[in-house]
Amino acid sequence: MMRLFKILFGVRTSSKELIELLENGAIVVDVRTPGEFKRDHAKISINISEQKIPLETERLKKENKPIIICCRNGARSQYVQKYLEKAGIDCINAGSWKNIKNLS
Repeated sequence: MMRLFKILFGVRTSSKELIELLENGAIVVDVRTPGEFKRDHAKISINISEQKIPLETERLKKENKPIIICCRNGARSQYVQKYLEKAGIDCINAGSWKNIKNLS
C-alpha cells in the first residue's frame, strides 16, 4: 500500500537522501496554505502556497539550490514539483511536511 502511495504521489526520496540534500543547502518549501502552515510546520521550511508558486518561480530559480517540496500528503507537492521542473528548477517531492519535521 505504501509503495502504491509513493508511486502515485511521486515520493521516492528516503530520509537519508533528504538529510544529504539539506546538508548541502537545499531549500524546503511547504506549499500548503498559510493557515495550514501556521498550525504546524517544519522549522526549516518556508511557506509558499501552491497558488503563489507561479509568482515565486523566478525567485526560487535565482536561489540556484535544490528545492525540497512538501505539503500535507504529497499531492500538491507533486504538482508543484512538476511545475518547477518544467521551469528548470531541480526539486524533490518529500511528500508530507511531517517527513521534513521528523528530520529536524
